[in-house]
Amino acid sequence: MEALSDSTEPLPPTERRRAVRPVARARTARPAAISHPGNFRALQRTLITGVGLYLAFALYIAFGKDQLLEAVCGTTVILLALIPTILWVTGRAKGYPLLPLFCFCYTYTFGIQFLWNVSILRSVGHGDLIFACLSLCAFLLLATAIWYPFVRKARPAPRTVRMLEGTKATGALLTFFFLYTVFQMIEAAGQGWAIFGTAFSLVRSLMYSLGALSTFAICYSLGQRKLSSSAQIFYITLFVLAMAAGSSRLILIQTMSMCLLSILGFTLGRKSLPWKVIFLVVPLFVLLNYGKYSMRELTWTSSQSRMEFRLMPWEYPRFYALWMSKSLEYGNEKPKTFEKRADLLDRVSLLQMFIFIHQLSPRTIPFIGGETYSAILPSILPRIFFPNKVSALESTNLISIHYGLQSREATNTTTIGWGLFAEAFANFGTPGILSLGVILGLFFGWATRFTMGYPILSARGLFAVVLMSTAFQTEYTAATAVSATFQAIVLLALMSLVFMRPMPVPASSLLMSGPEFIKQFIPPRRSRPRPRPRPRRLSM
Repeated sequence: MEALSDSTEPLPPTERRRAVRPVARARTARPAAISHPGNFRALQRTLITGVGLYLAFALYIAFGKDQLLEAVCGTTVILLALIPTILWVTGRAKGYPLLPLFCFCYTYTFGIQFLWNVSILRSVGHGDLIFACLSLCAFLLLATAIWYPFVRKARPAPRTVRMLEGTKATGALLTFFFLYTVFQMIEAAGQGWAIFGTAFSLVRSLMYSLGALSTFAICYSLGQRKLSSSAQIFYITLFVLAMAAGSSRLILIQTMSMCLLSILGFTLGRKSLPWKVIFLVVPLFVLLNYGKYSMRELTWTSSQSRMEFRLMPWEYPRFYALWMSKSLEYGNEKPKTFEKRADLLDRVSLLQMFIFIHQLSPRTIPFIGGETYSAILPSILPRIFFPNKVSALESTNLISIHYGLQSREATNTTTIGWGLFAEAFANFGTPGILSLGVILGLFFGWATRFTMGYPILSARGLFAVVLMSTAFQTEYTAATAVSATFQAIVLLALMSLVFMRPMPVPASSLLMSGPEFIKQFIPPRRSRPRPRPRPRRLSM
């Protein structure tokens, strides 16, 4: 008993520290260095490598092809278009990246075209290139300078908001996307006017908005692992059918927009990029883009045959098998046919449209004088109440007719994309470009401030998603952009009243900041754990 009492005596404080400290240190494993400075060094190396490759390409254009002016113009426009993105990813700009996404689209619709688009470089003089570069620089700088004061300081997140959460909201979103998929299949089968009659245009606009909102919200929940296995299989099946039906009209821009929205929603929900999906989708779209010209030659033998083309759901496998075979045969075609077809980068170019207008106005053709903007207000009116209302594409068609590229009859089957920048110059010249920069800077600044701090699945968060999806549509004119955005906002307001409910804001639902988003591109640097020390045995 005496020995037992001696062994259970409390130890002095120093001895207790010696005995406990190694054990406590061994229990807590050293975490992975997610925010280790090595990650930022890796980011710096990645950026330096990318900049080095671009500079090598620009120097090749400048000196290898003797196009120094084109290289300088393209590099300047790209740098200015990336300023809002740099401000956002470094954390200096808060909130949703509305203007950064809009300006980023100018890197490939205008900036890269100075260096890459051979058809422009061969037919355009240096004076036109310099004017286009200076106009773009003034527009981008003005929009960024006005937008930045709105987003410098963060806005505190609200405690309670109306959000899409719970199984009922998920079921409603899957139902919405099911309706969107069915509508896409009905439209591909050519039965839209037969089923909906004069309300077909209204139903189509609402369904497109419903599909964009529902696919983003579903993919965000999918990224957060909130969907069951059966719901995931159901959504993926619907998504494949919807994209197959939408692409059957041989116009890929809408399908690409839906895929971008779904990837963006999943990335923000999972806080990591779905690299496997991206590596699968991008080559697929490149192949489809190469083969769509041959498919159009087979199916669009005339403007009437294009309007009457029908594709039933059971014909999808045969149709896309033929499409892929035409895409794979693209490299074996004759050089004459190859030169007639534009690649994917040329298809998104808007630089030649602006230069074309600048060469004609006001020298030979006067400016339009704001007539295209007069279609903005009538385009948002519901056609079911105003059967003779102006179409949202009227402003686009008006520019094409004014500059002699199309007749009124030709606009019924083919639409030429102009974009906001070329439209502003076509109406008022240089003052129109500067005014557009002021208006967009104020609008995107207010919208970013209005949605700042709100979760993505809240009403204001989905409003930001609507604006981001519209900003990606670079070929929209003002009336088309306003009409599409307004219809989506009306639908979002109805969803907010019916399916959203007030609830506390969970921290996991808040938007990632720019630095947090950019970290997802870099794998974490994991440090090797230290060997577990053996606990010291106490001497009695």
